[in-house]
Amino acid sequence: MMSETIPKSKVCKKCGEDKPLGEFYKSRSCLHGVQARCKDCIKLQNREAYKENSHKWDKTRRAWREANVERIRENTRRYNDENRELIRKKQRKHRSENRELYRERQRARKVCPAKQRVYDNTRRARESGADGTCTPAQYLLKSEYHGNKCIYCGARDNLTVEHRIPLSRGGTNWPANLAPSCVSCNCSKGTRTETEFKQYLERINDEARE
Repeated sequence: MMSETIPKSKVCKKCGEDKPLGEFYKSRSCLHGVQARCKDCIKLQNREAYKENSHKWDKTRRAWREANVERIRENTRRYNDENRELIRKKQRKHRSENRELYRERQRARKVCPAKQRVYDNTRRARESGADGTCTPAQYLLKSEYHGNKCIYCGARDNLTVEHRIPLSRGGTNWPANLAPSCVSCNCSKGTRTETEFKQYLERINDEARE
């Protein structure tokens, strides 16, 4: 008895197109060893499902990250240490392929120092394994909301990007956790949360008045 010949293509049950088997995900339990729907159809379905349930998945993902802050940071540090040369190679390749983009960013940073602070903050947050992203435009809106001044002392000079809940204590890099703070207040705040630092400042002021 001759064994069944495996075809080189298959018709997707979702889109109806005849595609090479390489366009299907492998599955031992399915006909010809691949799933019935092609990769494109499955990806499209997953994107639609994510849009419908993103708030639930984001909440679950944030809860897991908050419960595993140290584990995430350790894994990030370990990966960076073990793949330092690979990371640098990818970075050089990306810069080479996007020279104009990098030039535009450099020009923008010279024109707007706040953008430079956001880029620096994003790098620190990524290195620490923190969740969340914030674009320069989003941060500028946050800064304008606070009057472009330090949320603690009201200074307008030497501003930095402040994490209301520090990254070291599970704080995220989402816009909601960011605010402008002067260098002096940011350094004095240390690992305190915004609430803890404000309470500390009130106590210092009360003692000074006495």
